[in-house]
Amino acid sequence: MCDYSLMNLPNRLANEGEILVTHRFSTSSIGFVSPYELCDAPPVAGCAPGGFWKRAWRLISGPSMHSAAPAVCIPPGARLRVLSFPERLRGTLDVEPEEELTFTQVTAAWNQFRDALRTRSGQEILLQAVGPGLEVEVVSVSLADEVRPAPAEYNYSLVRRR
Repeated sequence: MCDYSLMNLPNRLANEGEILVTHRFSTSSIGFVSPYELCDAPPVAGCAPGGFWKRAWRLISGPSMHSAAPAVCIPPGARLRVLSFPERLRGTLDVEPEEELTFTQVTAAWNQFRDALRTRSGQEILLQAVGPGLEVEVVSVSLADEVRPAPAEYNYSLVRRR
């Protein structure tokens, strides 16, 4: 639903049909947030207009980590449509610029990043590797997937084949 590092932040469940974006939270963890809630958050969220230097800093530094917007938790098995897959990940994952993926959790282990996206070919990538700014549409929030227990020798690489 939400990585362990997002559990102490304000959070809510995803709704079908809404647009979400990956965001770096104050915990340094990547998770989903509604861009509308991000812009409605206090000015530190980086959406309020400012002077030239403030706008330049926002352009260089990316979305603020100090947002008051809630983390949006997505159940394993939910279907997400990526609206614009970053070029740097397209070749690695062999995906199209716009593709439907499954949200999953790679482990039930505590204190490990577990939120990931699964492609049709079975490759999984942790949200931590995706980084901030990936825009998705929630197609379905069904719980068709299960969290698999991690084997003791599990390699927590950021991209893996299933």
